[in-house]
Amino acid sequence: MANTQVPPSAKGNGLEKALEGVRVLDLSNEFGMYCGRLLADLGADVIKVEPPGGDSERNLPPFYQNHPNPDRSLTYWYFNASKRSITLNLDNFDGRQIFRRLALNCDIILETFKPGTLEKWGLGIHTLQNLNPGLVLVSISGFGQTGPHRNYETSDIVAYAMSGTMYCSGDPGQPPVKGPASPSRYIPAAHAAEGALLALLARAGTGRGQHVDISLQESLSSLITEFGVARYLNTGFVLRRWCGYDRPQFGMPQGTYRCQDGWVCCYVARPEHWIAFAIWINEVTGNMAILDERFEAPAPERAQYTHVIRPIVEDFFMRWTKEEVYREAQLRHITISPMRTVGDLPQDPQLKDRGYWTSVEHEELEDTIVYPGRPYTLAETPWQVQRRPPMIGEHNHDVYCGELGLSPQELNSLSQVGAI
Repeated sequence: MANTQVPPSAKGNGLEKALEGVRVLDLSNEFGMYCGRLLADLGADVIKVEPPGGDSERNLPPFYQNHPNPDRSLTYWYFNASKRSITLNLDNFDGRQIFRRLALNCDIILETFKPGTLEKWGLGIHTLQNLNPGLVLVSISGFGQTGPHRNYETSDIVAYAMSGTMYCSGDPGQPPVKGPASPSRYIPAAHAAEGALLALLARAGTGRGQHVDISLQESLSSLITEFGVARYLNTGFVLRRWCGYDRPQFGMPQGTYRCQDGWVCCYVARPEHWIAFAIWINEVTGNMAILDERFEAPAPERAQYTHVIRPIVEDFFMRWTKEEVYREAQLRHITISPMRTVGDLPQDPQLKDRGYWTSVEHEELEDTIVYPGRPYTLAETPWQVQRRPPMIGEHNHDVYCGELGLSPQELNSLSQVGAI
């Protein structure tokens, strides 16, 4: 679809790919790879452009069969399935000349360099759009392409801290903590994919591409905008760290409780839900104190009785497994859900029924690897893994010789001078 004015679309027969014909050059590091993966699984031809020797992210653990190898990183595999791979040295003059040729037949370039790096190489947005007016350049950086922090170094924990989300994480009275996940690898990349698709849609009307500027700080700040930033701007209230056990400002019980085989999350807010819950506790435990009419007040008022209610609720939950109490709560229209562990997820009946888990054949290993599946379902233009993640430079010959028209001798010469 490069250089056309027609937005990517599907013909609706259930077999089309939503982004058929869209080409993406993915120059990104860990903060952008998921964006490329989202586009690739929708049918875009995403070419991962790696430096000679491969991306440093290929060294991220864990590794297949615990064998460290740049072509066996499970982390890298997940973020780069469905893509092709070429090697190209943008610090090299010949490498930059090759990149300009690639950009001529490209719809989207995705990059995560420090702001100003592409301009230093003579590959800034204006230069690229002179070559290809319809090109969309998507830049992901710690603090965006402008502003006093544009050149500051960043990392996952820096982005988490600077966005305000880290201050809200952890137990009261203790230092803020970062969660076990890496949201900066996903949320900004998802926003980048949204921006890229919106820019393609706009191109259908204008004929021109544009620069999409994604800031890790801004993207992660969106996690707390609704109940954090917006609340502060209007009331002056600073969202503070909550204990994962109870959150009295929202009522009691609300939080996590131990069962016989794990934990459940419980949220009982409305008086009618509390009454149903109290009756259920009485039926199971015989405890009469839980039926006290004072507890039927709205949830925040009920919090003053936490010292009475909590031991009763704890005793109640310890009589169940997490799946038993979950099923019974559903029948009673009470919001209680099991807290899944990573080990629970592959057996989750809902995920299994919807075909969430995806098997990808790795012929080079003579093995089939199971991947987490789609982040969305499209009825007419289905999401699917297009191919296993590529090995370093696996598609050099296909792209450079088969598509750019270089001879094998030229390809070898470029390799000798460190361009690829």
